[in-house]
Amino acid sequence: MANSAPYKGLMKPLEAYLSAQTLEEIVLPLTRIEEILGASLPVTAYKAWTYWSNLKNPVSREFRAYAWLNNGYTAHYSMPTESVTFRKKLD
Repeated sequence: MANSAPYKGLMKPLEAYLSAQTLEEIVLPLTRIEEILGASLPVTAYKAWTYWSNLKNPVSREFRAYAWLNNGYTAHYSMPTESVTFRKKLD
């Protein structure tokens, strides 16, 4: 797992979970992500696709994307199914 950012916080367990994965695509319902985190996600995780943005944004202090980007994944949120598909980035 790359440690290219000062990422800390809620998504740390998800980062560890994804680092152990070998699949190119992983679909996780938000309820499963909450189980991995051991905590509830904020309402915005359910209501705004931007919560699952693939941008590293140190200006806004939004470091959650590092949890998947550091492991070579991009996140794709489906509001109808309340799930996130993590896909390995193609080199």
